[in-house]
Amino acid sequence: METMVRKFIWNFTWLIVRPILTLFCRFKVRGEENLLKLKKPFIVAVAIHANYADPFIAAAAFPFNSDFFPIRYMTKANIFDKPILREILRFYGTFRVEYNIGIENSLKDAVSLAENGEVVGIFVEGGKSKNGELGEIKSGIAYLALKTGIPVLPLALSGTFDLNIMNFLFHYNKISVFFGQPIFANIINLPYNDGNLTSKENVEFLRKIIENKLKELLSENNHYQ
Repeated sequence: METMVRKFIWNFTWLIVRPILTLFCRFKVRGEENLLKLKKPFIVAVAIHANYADPFIAAAAFPFNSDFFPIRYMTKANIFDKPILREILRFYGTFRVEYNIGIENSLKDAVSLAENGEVVGIFVEGGKSKNGELGEIKSGIAYLALKTGIPVLPLALSGTFDLNIMNFLFHYNKISVFFGQPIFANIINLPYNDGNLTSKENVEFLRKIIENKLKELLSENNHYQ
């Protein structure tokens, strides 16, 4: 029941956000065919995170009434300290993540959601970009993929860095989303097959694969701007 309510909320938000983006931001989506290669659960690896509206903009790139809604975005714990914002985030199914407690403990809820068949959304840089460029991708996305064995969907998001009311109203921003081919961690030849899939070496190996794929997508996205 809770999932159905959240899906309704995501669909309602889609009906507002998608037309507005199309009208004011020349919204373009590419790579939708890659969604056909997926079924729940999977992980959405989103870059670049430059605006608080990014979760909704990324979701607007999916089809209306997508089977993948709701997307359970991972959010820094300190953001949940703001009472009103906390309730809004919970309304959409966002969950908090604590840092500096070890990757296994930090991602315990994410693993549980993924294993329960949910789509988990992660902004791979671990925070907002300060300059609109892709920063270092954190290891969490790779660890989660290896721990759960579910695929990663790379999603390149561009045009939101300097998005504000003035730029929005005057059509200054061109926003686009590019879906990449899914990365199936469970069929990748990992460098260390000693029974520990989530070893530091394997996590780093997959992290670089995801990072390179996102860089390629962002480069392709910029080509179409």
